[in-house]
Amino acid sequence: MQVPLEIDRHNLETIKPCGRINACMTVGRDTLYLYGGRMEVKDREITLDDLYTLNLSKLDEWKCILPVFDVSLSKLFTVYLLSTYHT
Repeated sequence: MQVPLEIDRHNLETIKPCGRINACMTVGRDTLYLYGGRMEVKDREITLDDLYTLNLSKLDEWKCILPVFDVSLSKLFTVYLLSTYHT
């Protein structure tokens, strides 16, 4: 299953949550938690249920704690990645 990732052109191994709206964010013990939200792929709106964390002391990397659950969305994420990545 593909996790929605934003591609960094300088480092293809960098993991970042994809752009989204209406996500839930909170901070606890110097960690930012980002859960869910919605994203648009072409003319469809997709609800996300993934969970990412970011250490606010370091700000060096996102960690994916829970990937997107719905396997059927993997094709739509592939379309999203291809439409946002320009060489």
